[in-house]
Amino acid sequence: MTFNNIKKERGFTIVELLIVIVVIGILAAITIVAYNGVQTRARNSAAQSAAENMAKKLEAFNAATGTYPVNGPNTVTTQLATQNESSLTGSGITVGTPTSAIGSGTVQVKLCGSATLATGATATGYQVFRWDYTNNAIASTPDESGGTTTVCTAQTS
Repeated sequence: MTFNNIKKERGFTIVELLIVIVVIGILAAITIVAYNGVQTRARNSAAQSAAENMAKKLEAFNAATGTYPVNGPNTVTTQLATQNESSLTGSGITVGTPTSAIGSGTVQVKLCGSATLATGATATGYQVFRWDYTNNAIASTPDESGGTTTVCTAQTS
């Protein structure tokens, strides 16, 4: 009796399959971590750009009117809308309290004066704050400042 006609079955062992699965898992984990870092940097960059654009709008308002927005019941957005150069319409910038859920286009504007600004008081400058996606909080220092900003205690949103 000859055994030459018997075919051996070929395939992968369970150990070989497990090694392949582990390698794929490691590569997937590395990719996910790298992708999250890229997203965080992109969001921070977009938020910083919004803060810079807001500062440019405030400077345009100052150039057109000779003053920064006035503290009062009107929001900064309403006051900026009175000048074509400083209007936020279509810019994607929103003045408010930035959070991670709102998005990178929301900035906080703090009008500055020698003390707490009374209603109707003219600001001597401004500070613009954005959401910091790395620290998951409002940035502790302003991204953009203008005018005389030695004391910024009044807050307008």
